[in-house]
Amino acid sequence: MQMSFWIPVFIASLFPYYVFSVTKTRENCMITKCFNNGMMNYYKELNCRPVYGNEPCCPIRYDCSILLGRRTDRCYYHGIEYKLKSEIPMSALHKCLANCKCYPNGNSAKFDCAIVECPEDLIPPTDETCRPKYSKDSCCSTSTICIKNQTDAWTQKLFKCELEGRTYYEGERFAPEGKCKTCYCEQGYDGSTNGPWCEDISCNMELRAGSMISNGCAPVFYSPYGMCCPMEWQCPSEKDVVMQDSYSKMDSGLGLKDNDGCFFGNQSLSLHDKVLIKESKTECTCILPPHVTCIMK
Repeated sequence: MQMSFWIPVFIASLFPYYVFSVTKTRENCMITKCFNNGMMNYYKELNCRPVYGNEPCCPIRYDCSILLGRRTDRCYYHGIEYKLKSEIPMSALHKCLANCKCYPNGNSAKFDCAIVECPEDLIPPTDETCRPKYSKDSCCSTSTICIKNQTDAWTQKLFKCELEGRTYYEGERFAPEGKCKTCYCEQGYDGSTNGPWCEDISCNMELRAGSMISNGCAPVFYSPYGMCCPMEWQCPSEKDVVMQDSYSKMDSGLGLKDNDGCFFGNQSLSLHDKVLIKESKTECTCILPPHVTCIMK
């Protein structure tokens, strides 16, 4: 098993826009599609607290006061402060990461990590009927499963998982559409994505972009349909101009207050206001406060 320094990993795009809600209690919001999965995942990783309004299933904003007062010469991960040259314990890291240390990065600090390179990623199976078999406790595949004939006796004995019209066999790993989750086909799977067979996708934003977060930069998604993880970051500039939205009020029937808008650098925005960023293909809008949502045009 080899290791190399951290490189961004593309995560499948998801559907982020607020579509509908069929329930009225937060305990029963399983099939509600909320506004922005990418930004919600971003806030969750930063330990920001969701705040709900008139709609009980989807947050209208997040409380990110936990980020206030962070020092630029320190690294932060899961609410813990790390001094320069200190290392995150292996037990606190994702199973595919190792050797995360805090180093100076210009006027700020950032983590440098190593990622585990799995054999199946370096040398995929040559037999198209064979697939890597995974365990939720392991980063890399634990063995290989070969489905020669879906009607033979051995294949019929394998536990099967059905989701979104596709069949997965015991040990296969899959990513449900519209969810920031990775799931594993295992005994007991009941077709949902909220059981022990699924886990949240971790973008490791504090490890990959801690200095960006400390400097007030916003995550950028490549599609208006968003993604689980940002692929770029947009940092504020003195040249940025706020374009106010003339058609919406701050509350918009959601339960927001006048001071529940977004900020970007020294700029304050009301709901639906945009930041005009010169010489950039990025469009940033106040959609899910307190941070702006940035999309590649």
